[in-house]
Amino acid sequence: MSNPVSISLTGTRIIGEVSLDDTRVTGEGGWADPRLVFPLQITLNPSPAGASLAVTEVTCSLHLTTPASEQNQLGLAQAVKLMYGFTCRAVPGAPSKGQIQARIPLSQALIAQLERRRQQEPEHAFSASLRLQPTVAWLEQTGNTTPDEYREHPFMHQQFGPFSCLAYFWYPQVGDLAVQVPASVWVQQVLPGLGYDQVRYAEIRLPTSGLFPAAILDYYDSARRHFDLGNYREAMASCRDVRNAVERHLAATQAHPVSAVAVERLGLATDAPQRAILAAAWETLRVATNEAHHVPGGPRLTEADAAMCLHLTAIVLEYLAQLR
Repeated sequence: MSNPVSISLTGTRIIGEVSLDDTRVTGEGGWADPRLVFPLQITLNPSPAGASLAVTEVTCSLHLTTPASEQNQLGLAQAVKLMYGFTCRAVPGAPSKGQIQARIPLSQALIAQLERRRQQEPEHAFSASLRLQPTVAWLEQTGNTTPDEYREHPFMHQQFGPFSCLAYFWYPQVGDLAVQVPASVWVQQVLPGLGYDQVRYAEIRLPTSGLFPAAILDYYDSARRHFDLGNYREAMASCRDVRNAVERHLAATQAHPVSAVAVERLGLATDAPQRAILAAAWETLRVATNEAHHVPGGPRLTEADAAMCLHLTAIVLEYLAQLR
């Protein structure tokens, strides 16, 4: 369990605490609807007779840095409803414990951000904090129990079940809960649930200086937008625009392609294996990106074709930049 944080009423009276089991954090929803799931335990102190308190709702949000604020929040805050049956209710005589699961929705862009941050940590652990906002109520009166606090009411019958009159506190407080998920737990329990048992992110940086004109960023963004809209032929055509922009920038020709111009400018040795790798990679890019131009009325280009062109364009440009 993580270090628990206290639940208090206006910071003066502590009524319980919240803790997190970092080793039981999981992912769910898969690639299409990824969510982080945080198992929380709410422990309420014993209540004297007539002063029973209940946590009726907990709103949870995820933050990368402390103190938690709207500026460093990731995803949307989520509310966990606890009204049904008052499962987080203080009782006389002993502490009461209730288990809840806080689900934080993510996007693939947010997952990539979390992964980059996690990889920068010394032990590759996932570190963050949960901001919790509880709703606390006093069960002022309760009917259909024994002894019954309501002597007469229109629902005085056991078939209706117990009911309560609630008095809500205005300013309940709880501290931010530290999250420290070990790398082994993150890899084995979180990433598969987020769809990473089948999909992996590879971070690629598009170069915009030296051998490359700045215009390639706009062309590549256009290709990505077309891909998102399902316009696969247009996405591949925009990748061809990227390639053409580099060729014009380097004054490359069919007889003297980009790979030849690049190795001259980079001063690669005549026996450097990178010469053959770059020549083959650029020729593959040329053939793949020309396909959209050659088949305007031909077979329908698929999502796989366009995705391959997007990745190939970025990878070849990044490789060329790294050679430099």
